[in-house]
Amino acid sequence: MFSLVQSPHMKTLLTVFFSFISSIILSQDYLKQGDACYTQKNFSCAYDNYMKGYEANLPATKNILYFRVGYCLNNMKRYEEAKVWFWRALKEKTELDPTWSLAFAHYSTFKYDSAAIYYVRAYGLATTNEHKKNTSYYAGLSYFLGKNYTAALTQFSASLKLDSTDLSTQTYVARTHFSVKNYTAAETEFKKLLAISKDSGSISYAYKMIGESIYSQRRYTMAIPLYRTAMQYNPKDRQLIGYIGDCYLNLSKYDSARLTYQQAIDQTKSLKNQFLTDSIFIGSMNRGLLSTYINEKDTTNAVRKLADIIKYDVENEEITNLLNLLVIKRKDIKSLEAMMPSLITGYKLYKMKPELAWLYNNAAMVYEQLNQQSKAMNYYRLAVQANYLPTDYIGAGFIRSLIKEKKYKEATDSINAWEKVPNQYPSLYKPFFLNMRGRIAYAQNDTATAAKYFKEVIKTNYTSTDANLFLGRMAIDRKDSTNAFGYWSRISGANNFVTEQDMAMQVYRFIGVRNFETASKNPNYGYSSYTTASEVFDKIFAIDSNIALIRLYAGITHLQLKRVYTGKMHLLKAADLYQKKKDSLAIVYRWLGFAEMRGETIPNYTKAFDYYQKGMQANPSDSAVVNDLATAYYQQKDYTKAAEIFGKSVNTYKSIGNKAVAYYNKALSYYMNKQKAESMAEVNKSLELNPQYADAKKLKAELEKPTQ
Repeated sequence: MFSLVQSPHMKTLLTVFFSFISSIILSQDYLKQGDACYTQKNFSCAYDNYMKGYEANLPATKNILYFRVGYCLNNMKRYEEAKVWFWRALKEKTELDPTWSLAFAHYSTFKYDSAAIYYVRAYGLATTNEHKKNTSYYAGLSYFLGKNYTAALTQFSASLKLDSTDLSTQTYVARTHFSVKNYTAAETEFKKLLAISKDSGSISYAYKMIGESIYSQRRYTMAIPLYRTAMQYNPKDRQLIGYIGDCYLNLSKYDSARLTYQQAIDQTKSLKNQFLTDSIFIGSMNRGLLSTYINEKDTTNAVRKLADIIKYDVENEEITNLLNLLVIKRKDIKSLEAMMPSLITGYKLYKMKPELAWLYNNAAMVYEQLNQQSKAMNYYRLAVQANYLPTDYIGAGFIRSLIKEKKYKEATDSINAWEKVPNQYPSLYKPFFLNMRGRIAYAQNDTATAAKYFKEVIKTNYTSTDANLFLGRMAIDRKDSTNAFGYWSRISGANNFVTEQDMAMQVYRFIGVRNFETASKNPNYGYSSYTTASEVFDKIFAIDSNIALIRLYAGITHLQLKRVYTGKMHLLKAADLYQKKKDSLAIVYRWLGFAEMRGETIPNYTKAFDYYQKGMQANPSDSAVVNDLATAYYQQKDYTKAAEIFGKSVNTYKSIGNKAVAYYNKALSYYMNKQKAESMAEVNKSLELNPQYADAKKLKAELEKPTQ
């Protein structure tokens, strides 16, 4: 017999063939095993089998395996890996499932723009209305979360066309309008949501959000019953009570607001098991209570409520501002000392180092302002230790306090130590260190060295408060007011003279008075200078509201800026402060008279005469007051009284020229009163003193004309 003899080439082909057949069988087995694991939600097992099938390298099942590997990775929350497999699947064949799953992977990694793109593509591949509805919804949701609200509305609307009763889609249509502050449309859409809501939770939410939409339109009275209805469907939602309290707060019904906020607090405290969110909620309600007291200017109760907020929500970012407003600025050390233990404990617990340093530093500043230097120094040290490397705000107080105690070596050593610590912001710290070195040198009367440090700062920070402050002081020391004005003008708008109010007062007073005097000398160009003066005077009043001269200047400034009402308020305060200084009091009354002559709406001559008379009583020799009173009578066409007062003004003048003017004014008053003989006598007196007085010569010529 003959046997079949295979060639080497044929053997190779058969080997490849059997290997290929084997891979098909293995691949299909792995696919089936993977599907079985997947059905049981054993995604790790499914993944292992799919990967083995993939590595078996079967072209016929490649696309299926790509997708299923990706799907397992999605379920195992390995989204970035999943994306790679979905891209491979889509490269083989564009299908709905891998496109949808790729969108989900992007969505789950918060890449909402990419997710939206793939959901939109999935919509184009969907063949049923159910799939189209879902892909439109998730595309809209992705756009919504990516804050592309216009595109979101387009997708949600497409989804609603396929199912107008879908709660989730209708909810997001309404929320999208709410997010773009289109509250009228949001109100309409939330009402549609209410119409299709069936369960109590959905109904409560709809009423709540209708209320929110109306609240956002400032229709607070109408929002209240909607919140109450929402509570009927969900009595456990204590937040709704807070919303009602907010409505009363905005309606200025503070008693009702307090009762409502307290109701929310009491209900929360009555819970058997309380969580962190409950403490935060109580803190929020206490902030509402605090707002009612602040609005009513009830500082005592406001401070008490602030203590409650600290107790329940020490991490709240508003605490710093509220503490500064209610306690630090008022130098209420008793309240501060009562709150500090809770604040310190909370800040340390939550590792809030900057807030702890701020607290210590501000406590130090209050003690410093109350002349309790030892306590101030102690807290400045704690502030530096709490937030090391100290910042300009924190470290400056510590160095200033050391300078005040003449501990120059310790101050210098501290700066040297700080400079050696590596930091990420050398450009910020270098000016701080230079300014502090300048302060130390100035305190030791080494003005040359101090000026060197401060001028180095100016090179990089033209408006540096410290550098300009001390360069200005050195200019004042050498009586160089021009350069002082230049330096201090740069910092007159600064708000960080908190602990150095004596320096702040020196700067503000100099700049304010300088601008006032500049404006007074240049009435045609004085508006901007008066405006600057007004702003600076307000800063002075924030430090000391009882400086008579500044009150007077502020009053005049406001009158020149045509702010008659506020100008009068400043002048009346100045009058109270000047009661024992009659010459200055007369000036104040003169300007009050001027204010009434100008009037808030129309002139009030009765009040003007009264103020001028008071001015004459305070200082009978004040020629300006006497002249202004006479002028007021003249303007009222009471020429008899005008002539009388102009006559009195003659003796208040020292210069011949001014006396000549007074006689002329008296003559003119007689002339207007048709008393020609008396007018001629007075005009002759004017010309005797000043023969070249043109107005007097003109009046005399008129009097000499023959009577018709």
